[in-house]
Amino acid sequence: MTPEVARMKREITEKVGSGQSAVGSGGRRSVLSEVAEELAHARAVHAPMNGHHEGYAVILEEMDELWEVCKRNTHGAVTFPKEAKKALMRKEALQVAAMAVRFIEDVCDKG
Repeated sequence: MTPEVARMKREITEKVGSGQSAVGSGGRRSVLSEVAEELAHARAVHAPMNGHHEGYAVILEEMDELWEVCKRNTHGAVTFPKEAKKALMRKEALQVAAMAVRFIEDVCDKG
């Protein structure tokens, strides 16, 4: 488990334990807003992607993190509440989406 996945698992488990919902209300506008927030955070923390190889590697890393969570969810390798599993998969999927947008902006649309 990567340190980021471990941190998110702790945060989600704490939310679920306190009775808060770990999964957003959903809806297209909500999801797109969350992708935009994740993209803004990535821009603040990381330099632009330098090319298609780097961009692909970043997206692949995020996909690997999502896949790690999905495998655990499917095979029951990690024991935490179903809502926490869904929230963790959602968080990773939002990161994949944000990095795909960043790839388009930094690599494909770069003038």
